[in-house]
Amino acid sequence: LITVETKELINFLKKYFSSEEVELILIGEPLNLDDTPTHATTLVEQAIKQLQKNFPSIPIKKIDERYTS
Repeated sequence: LITVETKELINFLKKYFSSEEVELILIGEPLNLDDTPTHATTLVEQAIKQLQKNFPSIPIKKIDERYTS
């Protein structure tokens, strides 16, 4: 595994998706324990919009990331 800077994410994924068959993008949805958004929720929503724009044929599913770290 590698770390990819946010500004390089779309280019990295374009290269990756060109060599691998990808059926679905899973992305963590940051929520507080009471189901309200966190400070990072807006950033994730922006990332989802960029993913949808660049990879419209790949479905995206948000998953609750509470209790994952």
